[in-house]
Amino acid sequence: MSIQILTINRCSKITRKAAPKFKLIRRNSRSTEFILSQKLLSNVEQCQEFARAKSALAFNFYSLEILMNSNIKIDEDQHNCQVIGCPETHMRNSLVNDEKFSYYSLYSRHKMRVNDTIKCIPRVGLFVISKEFKNYTNAQAECIKIHGKMAHIISAERNNELGNHLGDKPTYVGLSNRDKDHLWKNEFGNECHSIKYIHIITFVS
Repeated sequence: MSIQILTINRCSKITRKAAPKFKLIRRNSRSTEFILSQKLLSNVEQCQEFARAKSALAFNFYSLEILMNSNIKIDEDQHNCQVIGCPETHMRNSLVNDEKFSYYSLYSRHKMRVNDTIKCIPRVGLFVISKEFKNYTNAQAECIKIHGKMAHIISAERNNELGNHLGDKPTYVGLSNRDKDHLWKNEFGNECHSIKYIHIITFVS
């Protein structure tokens, strides 16, 4: 049986799906993870768009209108929209109580298993690193079980960062061309219309 590991150098055009949505994770809380950028904004929708523009994975937000009608003191140096590179996980729990803020994330913490080893690449995503040897089908099924997708590497940043972390270990990636139209797609349905080159490493057992 052979196992093929695909390494994509560059995809010249990616058809992207709808932007991911941030979820309210906890009220009266603020993440103390590194803040990529912060801004004074009118509502949470604007903060969400600001977070997307900065490729943030989470953000802290408080409503100016609500605070103006309360007795909560506002720190003049603290903006009400703080976008964050890495979200909270069971391995990175830096939430603190803060009655002004609510914490939002692209990732729901209850979907993460306690024993999972999680790698965060700031502004890119969260990755569960499995040490178990599985075939592609079983690896894909395990991802689905934890509400995840096989990692894709159709960006130089993802490719380089994951490569640095994994080294030369044989690794599956979520990229296939099994559909009738033979377009390369990742696990999120993004189409890659032109691949500069594909390096295929084949292991034979």
